[in-house]
Amino acid sequence: MSRGSVLARLGLSRPEVRAWAMYDWANSPFQSTVVNAVFPLFFANYAASGLESVDATARFAWGTTIAVTIVAIAGPVLGAIADFKAWKKRLLAIFMVVGVIAVLMMAAIQEGAWMIALAI
Repeated sequence: MSRGSVLARLGLSRPEVRAWAMYDWANSPFQSTVVNAVFPLFFANYAASGLESVDATARFAWGTTIAVTIVAIAGPVLGAIADFKAWKKRLLAIFMVVGVIAVLMMAAIQEGAWMIALAI
């Protein structure tokens, strides 16, 4: 079985489809590690130290809700712009850099600085 036929059977025959598959493959560990496992514990035990547990949980929930709402509103708009202006790679690079900077900025969060942690 040739490499081409294996990729075609997987739906990965076009280079741009393979690129998106690799992006998703690389993004999934980040999502499950940083967003779902590390940051909630970091927030509860360090950034929100000094707050009652119920208050820390509520603030984290509100911060998450606001962030998801922003993405839900901005996502379709940015997707339309990316398609219309042919800026898919440009916007991907910009938001990748924003994500990297945000993760690096986590090192600067001081204990009890829950507002800064949520903003980042």
